[in-house]
Amino acid sequence: MQQDYNDSNIRTLSGLEHIRHRPGMYIGTLGDGSSIDDGIYILLKEVMDNSIDEFKMNAGSRIEVNVEDGKRISVRDYGRGIPQGKLIECVSEPKTSAKFESDKTKKVFKNSIGMNGVGIKAVTALSSRFVVSSYRDGKVRTAVFERGILKNDVTEPTDEENGTFIFFEPDDTKFLNYHFHDDNLESMMQMYSYVNVGLTIKLNEKQFVSHRGLEDLFQDRMTSDALYPIIHIKGSDIDIAFTHTCQDPSTFKVLNEHYATDMHHVWFNDNIIEGAEPTTFVIPNGGISNLAHDAHDYYMGNQPLHVADMGSFRQIDENWALDSLYVYYLDVDVLADKKAVSVGDSRTFKALNGFYAVDAKCVYYKNNIVKGADPASFAVLKGQYRYGQDRHRVYYEAYGSKIRNFNALRHKNMKDGIYNAFHTDGKTVYNPELMAMPVGTDFLTIHKVELFRNWYADSKHVYYENRLLPGANPKTFVIFPSHYVNADYVSDNNKNADYSHDDSHVYYRDSLMSDVDIASFVCGYDFVVEKSFAFDKSRYYEGTPNPRIEKLRQGKYQVVK
Repeated sequence: MQQDYNDSNIRTLSGLEHIRHRPGMYIGTLGDGSSIDDGIYILLKEVMDNSIDEFKMNAGSRIEVNVEDGKRISVRDYGRGIPQGKLIECVSEPKTSAKFESDKTKKVFKNSIGMNGVGIKAVTALSSRFVVSSYRDGKVRTAVFERGILKNDVTEPTDEENGTFIFFEPDDTKFLNYHFHDDNLESMMQMYSYVNVGLTIKLNEKQFVSHRGLEDLFQDRMTSDALYPIIHIKGSDIDIAFTHTCQDPSTFKVLNEHYATDMHHVWFNDNIIEGAEPTTFVIPNGGISNLAHDAHDYYMGNQPLHVADMGSFRQIDENWALDSLYVYYLDVDVLADKKAVSVGDSRTFKALNGFYAVDAKCVYYKNNIVKGADPASFAVLKGQYRYGQDRHRVYYEAYGSKIRNFNALRHKNMKDGIYNAFHTDGKTVYNPELMAMPVGTDFLTIHKVELFRNWYADSKHVYYENRLLPGANPKTFVIFPSHYVNADYVSDNNKNADYSHDDSHVYYRDSLMSDVDIASFVCGYDFVVEKSFAFDKSRYYEGTPNPRIEKLRQGKYQVVK
């Protein structure tokens, strides 16, 4: 029977609805984050490109990128800030942009990366939670969206610098089992720095800046010596660099967009895979496989798995593989630890999600065995990647809590995700990592002191993780700024992960420090020697003196905000 076709079959979608309905038209492959071409990195690129455009207009020379748990990202620039009267339209209405002007005398952007008025709208539409704040001249306007639907819009006074802040969490109903991989993020930020000379990008604790642009790119990426100095031609709208190296091109062969070989080496992008055998090397075969291999090992990117039994090795999905002896969690950062996890029963092994797996004998979280967990009753909490429950207790990652039934608890801030939520059974309060808080913690007022940091406060007390800070005053408690020291400048635009204070005391995590001068106390990280430091006018508490730190201590560095 032929289906009736009439006017009622015709639908008109709004701009954001169309993006959610056909995301591939806007960001290409959705993926899970294992490839740098996957959609979650395109979302980040759309946000970064707008901040880069501000830099190109000499409006802000630094961008801060923070990644939480490989799932959520925030980007803060210090440009002009999105005009607040059009903030909602700029992030939610396709074909809305300040970059359409063709009259050069009226253009507020030049050589802009984004030109079609769509990019950031795709981020809004494809995020389970999207927050945008525009800081302009003493006021901040903040809008919150969930899956493209506006949930909140508020304007209030601020003393923060002008610029734009964007937070987004990709929608896990679109990007299944996704994870932002550190190597892909670092590659993106490094490349941004090469092509934007003088721009400082901070990715969590790592900083990227280039003073010579393409010349730095060549020096960092060449795998053999140049035959002559790099020739670099640069103008207002052109930037070209080239040289030649002494490699023999006759044996060089490109295998796909990521892998190449010659008679001596195997490359992943521009990195040599140490120990890989070019004569037997085979690239990934598509499908679920994201692994290459040679005759003696498998590789994820340029990271070897150190497979114990090649004959029994099999890949389960994008996140898990095993042989007859070990389980392999397919994350380059985890693999770099070279920590092998013995398999309980390879015949019954089953992946539950991107973080948890079970077999007849064990429960696994990444490359850890979850001690005491019952594989027969273990299940991942609905909608929560890092939380699970069996018949005995609830788990956060690989650690068992004292909670027996998650659904029997009262929750606070769950709308912001369980990673920001607090819980209680009426007697005990639990923090976002399901640690039991001290007796007397006030569930009604408990909150995070700072996003991405481990201090909490209620109306009477301050806590580090689940430990009480003795004598801390929650009304005056703040976290020290972290000073990032480079060879020629210092920045302090992030909060420290170890040091905090109130009006009379300084704390190292949960420990009270004695006789510290709060007014002169400075802490941070020296990128030159890759060590943390802390000092006041009298002495060092962490790290040792060097010319850079002493210059900072004497107030001779101009701190870049």
